[in-house]
Amino acid sequence: MRNYVRLGALLLIVVPLLLVFSGCEQGPDTVDIASVNMNDITLSAPDLAKHMLDTLTFDDALVPVDPAVAEHIYYVAGKYTDIAAYSSTGATAEAILVLRCESASAAETAAASVEKYRTEMAEVYAGYNKKESGKLTDALLVCDGRYVVFCVCPDTAAAMDAYHAYVVAQAQK
Repeated sequence: MRNYVRLGALLLIVVPLLLVFSGCEQGPDTVDIASVNMNDITLSAPDLAKHMLDTLTFDDALVPVDPAVAEHIYYVAGKYTDIAAYSSTGATAEAILVLRCESASAAETAAASVEKYRTEMAEVYAGYNKKESGKLTDALLVCDGRYVVFCVCPDTAAAMDAYHAYVVAQAQK
């Protein structure tokens, strides 16, 4: 009986300590999205777009879009150094677009062009498919440093998580 009391007393001391230490911040080598300098890191637009395609769930099948076509669809001709795009069959508004630009200011210009596309297409879909219009309105459109990421899918939060996970993984390499 005495051994059980000792074990219980030991657990009362050890378990809270484990809980306290497990809540401590990770070491200085830990990388999170806030610590990544998006102007300095070089990411592959095709690899990031493929990661998002493979990670996320879509309502429609997405297929690769030729860069020469994508730059005209999204109004980004001449505004990027690397591009990758996927698009749905047209039955949905679902899409992925990733751009790497020469500079943060070039990325901001490109993001404004993608925003123009998003607004126009949300209006088009609003006339006959409110669900897809809503997807466009709520779509992920991020301008981080030299990068623009646009993803139209059913779960914008999951798209942001997939994007952040890819960036952090690349930063740790």
